Amino acid sequence: PAEECGSVPELPTGVGDWQPGSLLAEAWGPVLPCMGTDPSRPALCALEVLVDGSGLLLTATDAYSLAQVRRVPAETLPHGTWQVPADAARWLAKRKDAWTWRHGELGGTEATRVTLGDAWRLWADMSPALPDWRRITLAWQRSAEGREDTGTCTISAQQLASALKSVAVGKPFRTVRLVWGSGSELLLEGRGQAGRGQAENPTATATVAAETTGTGRILLDTDRLRKMVAALGRGDCTLRFASPAQPLAIEAAGDYLGVIMCCRDVAP
Repeated sequence: PAEECGSVPELPTGVGDWQPGSLLAEAWGPVLPCMGTDPSRPALCALEVLVDGSGLLLTATDAYSLAQVRRVPAETLPHGTWQVPADAARWLAKRKDAWTWRHGELGGTEATRVTLGDAWRLWADMSPALPDWRRITLAWQRSAEGREDTGTCTISAQQLASALKSVAVGKPFRTVRLVWGSGSELLLEGRGQAGRGQAENPTATATVAAETTGTGRILLDTDRLRKMVAALGRGDCTLRFASPAQPLAIEAAGDYLGVIMCCRDVAP
């Protein structure tokens, strides 16, 4: 985004003009932690905005985790799909100014521009040449279609995020094993790599009250999971476990779906 825009360009011939306001700002907060940042990797290094007859769908993934949020706006929005580059998406997410999203033709090229107030502050082709995230996540979607969860765990997202922070021990790579079964609590077992002067890998455990069904046991990247859960705020979320070979699914209010790949687990 340019700090000084100079002369204000002509408005594009609009096929759509809408003010997302808090709708988009609230929707993309939970998906940003899963947005890729390295364009050399086969992931979506952007925030995909899809508008169709069923509403607004936001998707972000780094090929290890994926998050989607769907919102149904009160206003009629122009249909289309746009990919907002990662840096632009993060910049816009921090802005508190009122801004308008305009989509249309600009110089013979389909483009989306964002305005803040009366001056243009960001304009770009919002469809960069990035790898197709659907090809990366196709296996996840197929496994979700016919999977039968062997266990679910409904828990406060805020309490889970706090517990994950408490078991994030050791660097540079940290994992957490989530375990639940009979009873009404979730067990977190954190482990990190030993540093200098340490003979053993550091470990930590924590338990959190939860509503559980069946059983679950899965090993995950602590930092990635913590960022995903922390972005959900204070509401409840439901963890859905099928098998250690399949990713963990996270559902939350507001039509949120998160998917995170598991790490290779070994017996404790």
